[in-house]
Amino acid sequence: MADAKNISPHALLLAFAVPLVVLLAHAFYYYPFFADDAFISLRYSERLIAGKGLNWNDGEYVEGYSNLLWVLATAALGLLGMDLLAAGRAVGMMCAVVTMLAFGHFFRKRCQRTEALFMANLGFALTAPVAIWSIGGLEAALVMALMAWAFVFAHDVLESPDTKKALWCGLLLGGVCLSRPEGAIFTVFFALGLLLCASYSRMIVFKPVVIMCAVAFLCFASQLGFRLAYYGDWVANTYYVKVAFTASRLNNGAMYCLLAVASMLPLIVMAPMRLDKKHKDAGYAAAKCSIGFMSLVCVLWVAMLVIAGGDIFPGYRHFLYIVPAIILMLLQSLDAMYGKGSVRSTHVFIGYVLACFVWLQLQFYENQRAREEGWLWETKELADFMRKEYGEKQPLTAVTLAGIIPYYSKLPSIDMYGLNDGYITKHRNEAHGFGKFGEGFVGHELFNSKYVLSRKPDIIIFHAGNKKPLYGMGDEPEFKANYQSHLIKLPSYTAEIWLRKDSAKAH
Repeated sequence: MADAKNISPHALLLAFAVPLVVLLAHAFYYYPFFADDAFISLRYSERLIAGKGLNWNDGEYVEGYSNLLWVLATAALGLLGMDLLAAGRAVGMMCAVVTMLAFGHFFRKRCQRTEALFMANLGFALTAPVAIWSIGGLEAALVMALMAWAFVFAHDVLESPDTKKALWCGLLLGGVCLSRPEGAIFTVFFALGLLLCASYSRMIVFKPVVIMCAVAFLCFASQLGFRLAYYGDWVANTYYVKVAFTASRLNNGAMYCLLAVASMLPLIVMAPMRLDKKHKDAGYAAAKCSIGFMSLVCVLWVAMLVIAGGDIFPGYRHFLYIVPAIILMLLQSLDAMYGKGSVRSTHVFIGYVLACFVWLQLQFYENQRAREEGWLWETKELADFMRKEYGEKQPLTAVTLAGIIPYYSKLPSIDMYGLNDGYITKHRNEAHGFGKFGEGFVGHELFNSKYVLSRKPDIIIFHAGNKKPLYGMGDEPEFKANYQSHLIKLPSYTAEIWLRKDSAKAH
């Protein structure tokens, strides 16, 4: 078996180039998917670039995003003149490439067969959540890239008390803390994994683990300090809208994780095969520590997802954070398989497994749902109309879609579900929500019609493209008395908006 250091650069290039082409084609299959909430982040980025600050409306300081690093990354490309929608897609795809580079770095240090790297990268490229969220506009791809390199550097700490690599690992986990509220929890999972699975004394591994945690939590504390100073709150506003610990959330989370695992089952089953008795060799002990560490982190993360209630977006977004661990385990297993058996027969076996994997990816509705969200681009037609018709008057507009309509209309807005509204989250009116809080549709439970009407919005919009609105305000006497329906004929459908009768801005 050839030493990895002596492998042809052409072979390594092939192991990246072909899977990358497959990933691009796979992402195109889901194009033009882009999450509505991604436009919330883009609105914050846009306003930051314009010098208005990290806010959703002038004079209102509410942290309606939970992905600060992503907002800053897209804003950075926006400052260079790139359209922010394109910037969101570009950052996502770059993060997927960076993740593949992490696999390559791991391979050069710990594996020997380029066939293994090729097949592992191919498995990564064929993973639907990777393709979906490389273009989906939210921070999942960024967290995936940070986690991939954190897992890679954590292996150096697993094998020796390498404080330098612990520092790098801490910086990467700090990036996760700035990208997702769960970053601090991931850091704890990493610390537990290193303490329990390191190949040397726990007393010695304690020092690099402390360094890693200190750096990560410094990033966490820095953002917390900024949040307190800028928004005056301990947690992002999104916490109040989404987090609840109820039996309903637990049930939803369990089903979400069960289906996500089922959709990725072929790769998950193959990932720990390196530990099979027939693959025992000089690197078996190191592989045992590696797979034990990553498996523990994955299991802890899945358990947390169950408790948190999963996710409402398509493509099993939150599973993307542990996909790098699955691929790294798979890479080690494939390397052992190619080293022990016939290359041709191994190709046939892995090809069959990947074919089954692709079939599964296509069968799961949560993946296919990313192709069916055409209502978002139908809604853009309405948002564009609103900008052209009302852009100069700047009427206050209440919306149920807090992403695409405010972003493209450029109008001051009220988020009727509370994600970007501090009052709604602090004064929950459960009687008007889409289900009791913690038991309904996550993120849509805090609808407060009385508060919205008290702000006398000039325009109210319930439409989500050609979809039927979840509900309106037909039972509110003030709504009946003060608002009138107005139909707008758009290229794809006829939209209904509600205009305040006595508003000069709405007429």
